[in-house]
Amino acid sequence: MSPLPDLTFVDQHGGRRHLVSLRGRPAVLVHAGRAAAATAADVGRCLHARLIGESSCVDVPVIPVIDLAEVPVFFHGMARTAVRNRAGGVTIWIDFAGGLRRTLSLDVALAHVVVIDAAGAVARVENGPFTPDWLVSIATFIAGLPVEADRAGVR
Repeated sequence: MSPLPDLTFVDQHGGRRHLVSLRGRPAVLVHAGRAAAATAADVGRCLHARLIGESSCVDVPVIPVIDLAEVPVFFHGMARTAVRNRAGGVTIWIDFAGGLRRTLSLDVALAHVVVIDAAGAVARVENGPFTPDWLVSIATFIAGLPVEADRAGVR
């Protein structure tokens, strides 16, 4: 499978985040729109805690991505502030363009877990149910992904 395009996000502090920066190791994006943000946050926390327990997954980032494409540009600063106030110290990538949703045909009403392999390609996409058995299954899947990627094409 080919790598995802280099989508650009902004975090709640205004910093630019690039999907390509994750290449070279597996990564997990927990994606949702506003309606599913609480579910996505819970899933992300549980998955992160589970991966920390897997010695081969300690360095696998679990990144929350909130799709706020419906927010007009004029209100982006206010949206970042609202996200920052609820983030609890976690860096959240904000997708104001809806690029990840469009690229992967995600439904913003649901929380999605997107596993990206070390080459930057989608290895798995799931939208629940997020049960304890699922958590074990997805952590095992991620632990089995190769860590090193062919760095060709990575900026």
